[in-house]
Amino acid sequence: MQDRLVFLIGSPRSGSTLLSRVLGAHSAIFAPEEPHLITPLAHLGYYDAVEEAPYDPVITRTAARALVAALPPPDRGAIRGAGLAVCVTCTDVHEYGKILVEAVLRRLGVRVVDAGVSVDPDAVVAQAMAGRADAIAVSTYSGVALYYLQALRREMVKAGLDLPVFIGGKLNQIVEDEDEEPEGDSGAPGGPSSRPVDVSDQLQDLGAVVCHQVEDMVGELLAMARERGR
Repeated sequence: MQDRLVFLIGSPRSGSTLLSRVLGAHSAIFAPEEPHLITPLAHLGYYDAVEEAPYDPVITRTAARALVAALPPPDRGAIRGAGLAVCVTCTDVHEYGKILVEAVLRRLGVRVVDAGVSVDPDAVVAQAMAGRADAIAVSTYSGVALYYLQALRREMVKAGLDLPVFIGGKLNQIVEDEDEEPEGDSGAPGGPSSRPVDVSDQLQDLGAVVCHQVEDMVGELLAMARERGR
């Protein structure tokens, strides 16, 4: 059977990522990483800054290469020589952060234990144990950071797994606001509204290493590498 190309095009937040994932799960369909064709417009001034443009896999790999190259050689060497392994996952189908984290880890010589995309916490714990990971890295996106970490911690306790957990991305949680009752089209009061709130402090209270940028995770890896080298 000859290969056939099918182009799936959609506007942001239209469900194209999920549809691509569903199609790619079929054994006869290959769905590559999702390119954002509008990203080059960032360089033409359409966006205020390039980093505000939509995700693109090429830019992601370029950023990972630049980040690792900017590290002092002794730091790069320490991490590469430590033999670390990190189990990486993301909380939903938006795997942009996961791809960036994995690219940085691989360039630093860290073995990646791939726990998959939109995976339940118990499966992440099982994968981390099977892969003998030294840490778990979670990229979160859609307002579930706190609930996911709480569930992950429960599963780790049940399994007797004591590892550092790095969490980054959209560090917020959707909460139900009972005080706000938005009106519907008819003017009648609606139900409770959902709004995302920052939960960085709560994540830290749960013992997670909150990573506002990838460099925060790299700093933690360097500390682990130096501790292992003693």
